[in-house]
Amino acid sequence: MLAALDAPTRERFEALESENYQRWRNRNPQAPDVAATQRQHQETEAVLRRIQESRSIARETKRRNAPGAGLSEREKRDCETVASEIKELSAGGAFYENTADGGKRYLSDEEVANRVKSQKKSYKRHCKS
Repeated sequence: MLAALDAPTRERFEALESENYQRWRNRNPQAPDVAATQRQHQETEAVLRRIQESRSIARETKRRNAPGAGLSEREKRDCETVASEIKELSAGGAFYENTADGGKRYLSDEEVANRVKSQKKSYKRHCKS
């Protein structure tokens, strides 16, 4: 069970077990109490199981609450595209769109702001589950 924990936590539990064992030995050096040692080991195992369960519950909750959870792969890709467009438009700069005759038409600041607003609404509606 200790192997399932990260190194610092495992070291703390091993140190506690060693310290408790020494205290027990100092109290009763003549007759080792096997039952007490087993109880202590079982209690330690129970604590470690509870820690592992709480971590797995936290991971599952985080996974379920992540943006885009429950979406198909295509929907996730679409959401990533929208998010990157929002980020790019929000960064500022000059933006243009191609016209039908092959030229470029630069977007005004108001048009860029409207596109960002529209994309944010779309992202919230479709990507936040």
